[in-house]
Amino acid sequence: EGWEEETPALGAVVKEGRLYGRGACDMKSGLACAMTAFSDMVELTGSTGELPARPFVFIGTVDEEDFMRGVESAIRDGWVGREDWILDTEPTDGQIQVAHKGRTWFELTIQGITAHASNPWKGADAIAAMAEAVSHIRKAIGSCPSHEDLGMSTVTFGQITGGYRPYVVPDSCKVWIDMRLVPPTDTAAAKNIVEEAVKAAEAEIAGVRGSYLITGDRPYVEKDSSSRLLASLKSVCDRVTGEDTPVGSFNGYTDTAVIAGTLGNCNCMSYGPGSLELAHKPNEYVPYEDVCRCRRVLTELARQETFFPFAF
Repeated sequence: EGWEEETPALGAVVKEGRLYGRGACDMKSGLACAMTAFSDMVELTGSTGELPARPFVFIGTVDEEDFMRGVESAIRDGWVGREDWILDTEPTDGQIQVAHKGRTWFELTIQGITAHASNPWKGADAIAAMAEAVSHIRKAIGSCPSHEDLGMSTVTFGQITGGYRPYVVPDSCKVWIDMRLVPPTDTAAAKNIVEEAVKAAEAEIAGVRGSYLITGDRPYVEKDSSSRLLASLKSVCDRVTGEDTPVGSFNGYTDTAVIAGTLGNCNCMSYGPGSLELAHKPNEYVPYEDVCRCRRVLTELARQETFFPFAF
C-alpha cells in the first residue's frame, strides 16, 4: 500500500532493490540486457577488427501481445531461419524456459429467435444456448490429458456479448475463447470440442444455431533436449550464478515460440529478469539484481558464442 504514488508508471524508480516502472518486468529490462550484450559485441568486434563468422542480430518486434505480426514479418522477410539461435528476454523467474502451450482462439456465435420475455416459448434464447456451449467446452478442456512439462490445457472465455433488453428473448450471443493447449490436444482436437459444444447447445435449446471462427492458431512447442542453444545457455547460467539453473516452460506465448512453431527451430527459448506474475500490473517491478544477473549471462553467452549463428 502507498507504493503507487511513490513509483509513477513512467518513472523508472529504483527503490529497495527493485526497479519500478511500466514494462520494467515485461519486458523492457530484459530488452536493455539484450541491447547491452549487443553493444558489448560491437565493442568486441571493433577492438579486434574481426567479425563473427555468422550474423549476430538484434530484432525488436511489435504486436507481441496481440496477433504477433512483427515476428511473422521477421520470419516472412527471412530475418530468422530454422538453424538460427533465437533468445527472447521475457521474465522467466530465473529459469531457462523452452516449452510453450499452444494458443488457439475461437469466436463462437449462437443465433436464436427474438420474442417477448413473457412468451419465451415463441423465441430461442441464444444466451441460454451459449451457457450450455461454454459449460461443455470448459468440462471437455478440463478432462484433456496433462503433459509432463506443460501441465494442463486451460480455457478462458474472455469476452461475451449478447441480448438487447432484460424483457426480450436474446436472438444473438457471441463469446471469444482463449485455449492454452498441451500435447496431445491440438487445434484439431479443440475444433472438435467446439463443434460438439455447438451440437449440445442446439439440442438443448430448440431453434438456435451455432457457428465459429478460429481467430488464432499457435502450436505448442515441446522441450528439445538436443538443443545446442539450451546446452550453451545453461552452461553460462550455471557458471555466472554458481547454481544449477532450472529448465522449465513458459505459460504465455512468445515471439520465439512463433519462430519455433513456424520453422521447426529447436533453438528457441526465453531467459530474462523478473517474474511474469508481475507483468501488466500496477507498480510493476523487477528485482534489480535480476537485471544484473541477466545482463552478465547474456554478455557472457554472446562472447562465448561469437562464431555461432545467434539472434536476440
